Amino acid sequence: MITTTISSIIKSLANDDIVSIPTDTVYGLSCSINQVAVNKLINLKQRDSSKGFIIISHKVEHLLKYVDTSLLSDEQLLKLKTSQSQPTTWIVPAVQDIQWLTGGKQTIAIRLAQTSKIQEVCSSLDSAIISTSANISGQTFINNAEAINSVFSDIIVFDNKLETKATPSTIINILTGEKIR
Repeated sequence: MITTTISSIIKSLANDDIVSIPTDTVYGLSCSINQVAVNKLINLKQRDSSKGFIIISHKVEHLLKYVDTSLLSDEQLLKLKTSQSQPTTWIVPAVQDIQWLTGGKQTIAIRLAQTSKIQEVCSSLDSAIISTSANISGQTFINNAEAINSVFSDIIVFDNKLETKATPSTIINILTGEKIR
């Protein structure tokens, strides 16, 4: 179902439902960060549970809850806290108790997303959210509300009538500096 009301998205996320919203890059499928919601997302996307997810928020404090900051230098922490010139997802060391979120990896992907809708959602929930490409695993990502609604008819899709960017974020491993995408 398509909506133009962000409060519908926030309510669905609070109820552990999956939604689709535009981010600072492309449309994504999103959910709250808990095992029930993440399992729903894995099933919806038909995704291998060994793949981790990106978590996004406009507020770095929401993201740092999932990061083992003891393994990062002051310079690396500053990079995480600073908005980049283009959307950047950082692969960072994960805290130990979120293996269900990281796909069993020791790292997690985080991104500061500075859009008004992401800010509104994350502020209302006082939490980061999951964001993953809007597609069935292995298929091309979908980047418009009508097409997402067609493929995922059981979720709420936010349509703000604005264009999203056509490219996903840059992904960089914060520890090695390796550019993954």
